[in-house]
Parts: sequence; structure tokens; C-alpha cells
Amino acid sequence: MKYSPEKHHRRSIRLKGWDYRRPGWYFVTMVTHNRECLFGTVENKKMILGKLWITIGVNCPIIFMGLYTLSVGRMVAINR
Repeated sequence: MKYSPEKHHRRSIRLKGWDYRRPGWYFVTMVTHNRECLFGTVENKKMILGKLWITIGVNCPIIFMGLYTLSVGRMVAINR
């Protein structure tokens, strides 16, 4: 679906004047398309980390994962 300002009415929550390329702590939410189980699977009520989650640190070595919550189709984290 293409973004339409008349229909979606989204406001930016970014701090005006802040350069988000600067080092700092950032709150990040990632949700997979159609909530696919790309971050892992659940077996016997336990989360088994998937290949995508394990390779985030390899593919993005500059990301330091602080606190995070992970489910099979969603990741919420505070990153530096």
C-alpha cells in the first residue's frame, strides 16, 4: 500500500534538529512481514533462536544490543 498523507495522517516522532546518525541509544522495533517466524521458533514453550537473529550481530557489527524482547515475528530493543 502506497503512503497517502490524506489517508494515513502520520506524524513524525523524531526529535527536530537531532541527527540520528549520531552515536546514542535508540529504541527500535522490527516486525517481520506477515508476522513470519524469522527470528526463531517455539518448541516445548521455549524460544529457539533462528538464523536471522543469530546473524544480526555478524551482519551489523556496529550494533550493540542493550535490553531487548524477542518473539518469533517481532523484536523490540534499545540499541547503541
